[in-house]
Amino acid sequence: MGQLGDVINFDVQPTTSYTLSAISGYTQHFPAEYAIMTLQFERQFGQPVIYYQIDYDTNEILAYPTIISGRIGESFEMVPPVAKGYNLIRVQGSSRGRFTDKVHPIFAFYRKEAWQTVKNVNFYIELKRALQPFDEPDGQKQAINLPAKSVWRVFQQITKVDGTIWYNIGGAEWLTAKYTASHTHPMKPELTYAGMRFHSNPLALTGQIDFVAGRSVTTYDQPYGASIGKLADGEKVNITHILRDDQGLHWYQLDTGAVLLATYIKVN
Repeated sequence: MGQLGDVINFDVQPTTSYTLSAISGYTQHFPAEYAIMTLQFERQFGQPVIYYQIDYDTNEILAYPTIISGRIGESFEMVPPVAKGYNLIRVQGSSRGRFTDKVHPIFAFYRKEAWQTVKNVNFYIELKRALQPFDEPDGQKQAINLPAKSVWRVFQQITKVDGTIWYNIGGAEWLTAKYTASHTHPMKPELTYAGMRFHSNPLALTGQIDFVAGRSVTTYDQPYGASIGKLADGEKVNITHILRDDQGLHWYQLDTGAVLLATYIKVN
């Protein structure tokens, strides 16, 4: 209350989840006649719901995330979209609910429809003949020949719907099970330096990894040995030795002790 003509002073009290949007009948001074001033509020916009489509086996994002917005308290419901060439495996996060002041992520995981099972494994294969690895199952052949009778550790096995089996031998290197024989153990002593002949020459060269853009190549503790790490495409390296095995395949040893095929390094 106040005297006629006095300035009207009032504070709008903050209201949770609402924002003042308009005032009708507004006046700055107390009028001579009865007056009504109406404050209009509307719900605030909540944080968005973000829907991600992800390859279950590679963790690659299959499409741009879908983002929906709404006011706090309003309901939402998301239906998993169809991903061409993929089957939906599972959804993480509630696909229905109400907008709040917190971001609500939903993760939908898909698997290639041609893939039946994907397993992390730990065994070895011996090549029955020289083979070229692929950059991914049913992908492109790499410019390298793995020699016959060489032995490789398998890290992942994919069985396709048509029965074809693919082996991952490290990084982006894949072989089909055809022309291979599997072994539980690495068939020592063939995998040790003592059981193989390597012609080693010291070097003092620099270079960089020349692999697939955005991917990493696997390094080993010795030729045909155990995986000990990865190096990204374009990463700089220092070469200390070149090794040539009985099959005529060349390997580089780095100053870190890691060994990898020479074809994956571009020498400066």
